[in-house]
Amino acid sequence: MKKLNFVNWLILGIIAFAFGACDDNETTVTGPTGTLTYTQAEGADYEVTFTIENPVDVLSYSFDFGDGSTANSGETSVTHTYVETGDFDVVVTLNSASDQAQLKTTVTVTTIDVSGICNSEYYTLLTGGCVNDGPGEGKTWKLSNAYGSHGVGPADGEEAVWWNSEYDHWNGNNGEGFAMPETMESRFTFGVVPNTMAVSATHQINNWQTDGEATPFHDYQATYGGESSYGYSITEEEGKMYLNIANGGYMAYYQEVDGATPTKYEIVTLTETELYVRYLNVLNYNDGEDKNYRYLRYVQEDVVEEAPEEVVKDLEYRAISASFNGTMDATVGDETIAFINEADIVTAFVADPTDDGVQVLSYTKNGTVDDVQVTLNHRMDLSTNNTFKLKVYFPSSNDYETVDDSAEDWTDSEGKLASMVNLKLYDTKMGGNAWHTEATVRVSDDTRDEWVELEFSYDGLEVTNRNDQSVVWEDAAESDTYDKIIIQIGGEGHKRSGTFYIKDFELVENAVN
Repeated sequence: MKKLNFVNWLILGIIAFAFGACDDNETTVTGPTGTLTYTQAEGADYEVTFTIENPVDVLSYSFDFGDGSTANSGETSVTHTYVETGDFDVVVTLNSASDQAQLKTTVTVTTIDVSGICNSEYYTLLTGGCVNDGPGEGKTWKLSNAYGSHGVGPADGEEAVWWNSEYDHWNGNNGEGFAMPETMESRFTFGVVPNTMAVSATHQINNWQTDGEATPFHDYQATYGGESSYGYSITEEEGKMYLNIANGGYMAYYQEVDGATPTKYEIVTLTETELYVRYLNVLNYNDGEDKNYRYLRYVQEDVVEEAPEEVVKDLEYRAISASFNGTMDATVGDETIAFINEADIVTAFVADPTDDGVQVLSYTKNGTVDDVQVTLNHRMDLSTNNTFKLKVYFPSSNDYETVDDSAEDWTDSEGKLASMVNLKLYDTKMGGNAWHTEATVRVSDDTRDEWVELEFSYDGLEVTNRNDQSVVWEDAAESDTYDKIIIQIGGEGHKRSGTFYIKDFELVENAVN
């Protein structure tokens, strides 16, 4: 037989204090309701089916199974397989069109599916596998210090395209001078049957948003505040694999998202020696609550990470152009390289406001630093050809007057949405500090509701370091380091939103070379 456990849950309470009592001021409480039940398979109580009976006004269900695993469903019943024994506090959130309610219960699991775990490729790679269907020696992991050991990327993307750390980032190669030597000694040993992650750590890396006084984007080292071990599980959801660490556990990097520590890591890559994961987070709480991905890489503890050989891009002139007519592709010499979005920008291809037969790029700014950008495979020789052109359409429907009261001190537009374009050149060898030495030409135009062609000349432009104000280049046309182009519209350092249109970007080729 199956074990049946009924948990009755009341959301309304008792309205009347006496039978038949009635009050003229009585109000009706509304919201989603239901009764949570669960059944456990005979001889396999790790397989649990949860059911919401008699649901009223429920559109969807959010299940938290108490072991770090979650699921969202439009169905009233889901089945979950536990991979460790113990008592699990289960919470099911009932979602209606305008309200939520929670049902709670506790499930006791006394057995696990040993064969399912021991025969799993993911468990074997993470832990080293079982021995005779029992515990193995486990496998120990550490935070990676290779290029890209820490990265960020968009929520709708699959890669850390916005930013990747340089080699030895955690030991100080980050341009800001912070180092995390004690945290780099942390070790995380994953065992199997039972599934536990043992932690050996004295320190941890705190995301800068953990401390309201921290310098933005400057993570810092703190005393380790977690437990010595955590349970964990590996689950599959919609074709993706997840590492779930129970009870708020984490691996070296600590951050709070929506008031809690992220414990559900999507596994991007798992091999014998590499564990590369990501989780949804808020990159900068000052920009709102929109989510994006943070990427973290771990390696097996005996992996030695050598400094990579420096790749020196050729310094040369190549023609550069991008029509933005239905494509983000740029033609760079004989190559095709796509522009990408950064941060909270939203782009789309739409009909030209003045010609329905042509598509242009709609560019909607939302955050403090939004742009479209392209990284080149060469360093730009600007000695002869050093002027760019871009056609821009500034709609009159945008609000160019309202000031963002939360604008940063470094805003370039007094905290207002501006009919302005910043064309920036970056040196990618600077990693996350490329903004220090950026070469920026800023052009404004008050023309509304028609196309204007803006020119950005780097001839004679003095470039100063934005961090220490030292001179980087007396003349940007003589530079030999820039290999990334950034187009930024509307001003930076504020969150005033606005939509613009762009087309026909090019590096102007002079008649005489």
